[in-house]
Amino acid sequence: MPRRINSYLSETWLKAAVVGSLWASFEIIIGSFLHNLRVPFAGTILSFASVAMIIAFVQVWRDKGLIWRAGLIAALLKSISPSAIIIGPMLGIFSEALILEFFILIFGRNLFAYMIGGAIAVLSALLHRIVTLLIMYGFDLLVIIDQLYKYIIKQLGMTEGDPVLLISSIMLVYIVFGIIGAVLGYLGGLKARTMAAVAGAEISTDNESSFFRQAKEVKSSPWFLLYHLFCMVICLYIINIFPIWLSLLPALGYASFCLVWYRGSMRSFRKPSFWIWFMSITLLAAVFWNGLSKGEIWDLEGLIIGLKMNLRAIVILTGFSAMSRELRNPVIRTVLYHHGFANVYHSIGLAFSVLPGIIDSLPGVKRIIRKPVSSLGMIISRAIDVYPVLKKELAEQTSLIVITGEIQQGKTTYLANIIASLREKGIRINGIIARGIHKGEERIGYDLEDISTGGKHIYIRKEYFPGWFRYGKYCFSPEGLEFGKHILQNITEENTDLIVIDEIGPVEMKGRGWADDIERLLSTNQIPQLWVVRKSLFKKAIRQWNVGEVLVIDISKETVENII
Repeated sequence: MPRRINSYLSETWLKAAVVGSLWASFEIIIGSFLHNLRVPFAGTILSFASVAMIIAFVQVWRDKGLIWRAGLIAALLKSISPSAIIIGPMLGIFSEALILEFFILIFGRNLFAYMIGGAIAVLSALLHRIVTLLIMYGFDLLVIIDQLYKYIIKQLGMTEGDPVLLISSIMLVYIVFGIIGAVLGYLGGLKARTMAAVAGAEISTDNESSFFRQAKEVKSSPWFLLYHLFCMVICLYIINIFPIWLSLLPALGYASFCLVWYRGSMRSFRKPSFWIWFMSITLLAAVFWNGLSKGEIWDLEGLIIGLKMNLRAIVILTGFSAMSRELRNPVIRTVLYHHGFANVYHSIGLAFSVLPGIIDSLPGVKRIIRKPVSSLGMIISRAIDVYPVLKKELAEQTSLIVITGEIQQGKTTYLANIIASLREKGIRINGIIARGIHKGEERIGYDLEDISTGGKHIYIRKEYFPGWFRYGKYCFSPEGLEFGKHILQNITEENTDLIVIDEIGPVEMKGRGWADDIERLLSTNQIPQLWVVRKSLFKKAIRQWNVGEVLVIDISKETVENII
């Protein structure tokens, strides 16, 4: 029997899509605001805001597992952020969600559980920052901080200091912030309950873009993730084992490759803060590594240690920036989708469609600061109104039939037989068929055929003609492309019961060919579509666009008679 891929999502996943899109909006809007103003402790402030928002939501929606699902969606939506490095923030978002979910599960839904969970979640931002610095600079950083701390204590005339007291004081500040965020969220959630009845639903979905769509100019490979991981491990090993003059070549060579290949993702090196850190680490290491213990202001060994620490930081920064770019790869998203993450990515697709509307609906940052409780209540109540919008969007997604098989296995012939049988039953079919053209036994290209009229036009050839565009081993006729587009543009619900597109291939995956016409047909009507897609592209194709239930027909397993 043909395989069905159901687009059904549980109520919890749909709600998580709403919460996750709002959470991502907070991260993108407030995060950009804080970073543009160079506000210190921006990550802590974001954690505080996230705790308040999530706890406000759980006052209104009490579904079990909502928080961790929303955190996962928000973390993956973070991959569209313009930030150079997204791996750290993604892990931070998801860890906050797990912490809040854990304490609510243990202590129940009450103010005490919210305060404990909020305190630990905001404290995790501090721990996350410490771990990040240790990963970047290594444990040599602890030696420098220890020496610097002893020097400051000595200059203050104190016989000894208590580092535990200092660390505890800093942790206490974070804990208090978390508790305040939890209380604010609790009050904001109560406020949202009273506002929900009068809030207006003005947020709509944006079907012009897709979370899974790959930009035409993007060239990436999932293997690059392993490549960057391998290069980082090798470079860090060389830095730790060998002298600095031997470490420079592989480390700077790898960093230079990343700077050239991922130019847009290496903005961190253009920030003054990076070079301030670079100079500070080098100078502190030169002074405090051995210098003061020897009675000298400058120590060559410390200078070399500082340079090695910065070399390590450069490798980590470039490597993580490159891996962050590769995480945006639609191939990776598709692989995850088909290995247990279908609900996650389906929810992300819906969350992505309402993300622009939610961002537009957020009150200004100044209003949030002046009236936090009422602003939070208004944000939550508006976001709640998105739920029926997503539910309606999910119900109205176009059903899809996909005929799949190997290259030159007979997919088009199989399709032609289906069309003929369906027409005998009175089904109105419009669209295009790509008929293979042969020279002897060699296939040299394809001609397009209008299903409704039988008209034909040259479309693809191996031979190049002036004005044609090349993709792979084939060249595409602009006139043939316009012929097919004209057919698809004239399809309406009044004259069609089924739309046929043969075939959807690598060109469409890159946003060319019939990609725009498919998007328009999916967003403007609910006419079922029948696609022909080779097996190697099937998974990627059905995630490229927002579609409903999918019926998959493998031509090697099903006869036309059974399918009809």
